[in-house]
Amino acid sequence: MGRLLVDHGCRVVTGGLGGIMAAAMEGARQSTKYREGDTIAVLPGHDPAEAAESADIVLATGMSLGRNIVVANADGLIAIGGGAGTLSEIALAWQLR
Repeated sequence: MGRLLVDHGCRVVTGGLGGIMAAAMEGARQSTKYREGDTIAVLPGHDPAEAAESADIVLATGMSLGRNIVVANADGLIAIGGGAGTLSEIALAWQLR
């Protein structure tokens, strides 16, 4: 998914941790159109060392659910799995559409 997004001129912004978030950023780096800065990790905590290695830009916000500002300003949202935080992000995106 990350590769396809970068192929189409998008940047990939994730929660910046492991699993699917890291896989999306790794995929972005496989695009022939990839440029440094295309993968952005917006972390819920204060420690930038928690970010996946595939993140070009790391924002350790310490904001937890306050990171919903990312959702509010996104052109699109893809949610896979997750818990209550993910559900609240989906609901916010739905409400703002």
